[in-house]
Amino acid sequence: MDQAKTLRKMACGEIVEINKKTCLEMISEDMKERARDVVRVIAVTSGKGGVGKTNVVVNLACSLRKLGSRVCILDADLGLGNIDVLLGLAPKFNIHHVLLGQKKLSEIVIDGPAGIKIIPASSGIQEMAELDDNQRLNILSQVEDLEDMMDILLLDTGAVIRGVYKG
Repeated sequence: MDQAKTLRKMACGEIVEINKKTCLEMISEDMKERARDVVRVIAVTSGKGGVGKTNVVVNLACSLRKLGSRVCILDADLGLGNIDVLLGLAPKFNIHHVLLGQKKLSEIVIDGPAGIKIIPASSGIQEMAELDDNQRLNILSQVEDLEDMMDILLLDTGAVIRGVYKG
């Protein structure tokens, strides 16, 4: 049975109702396997600081981990990161070391509570808030190298800290 067979039957009026089980049966095993291999990315963001983004990310990570997902948090508030502070962690290296070429992203990942992986940001380094396109692409390409370690990547983004947008 191919996926279109059920659609053809529906078009001819042979099938009036289709249920979730039928839909799942139509999805090939190959498609199911590829869907499991895709890393889901969820960004928690706001235009204002202090609204609880980091708390939402940490609680969501813990909940998803309890459901069996492999979760990684990228502290994407690159200049004022605080995931590590909230979790009581003291990372030796952070994303600033990656941008300086001193470390690879895979070398700075730390273990958080309940098996959550953390990619720590730096804190108090102004130039981290002003990355150029090449630096952003470097980080993204290194995140792709970590896909085997996670099902879900949570981004704890920074609030807009300047009034001028440079697009």
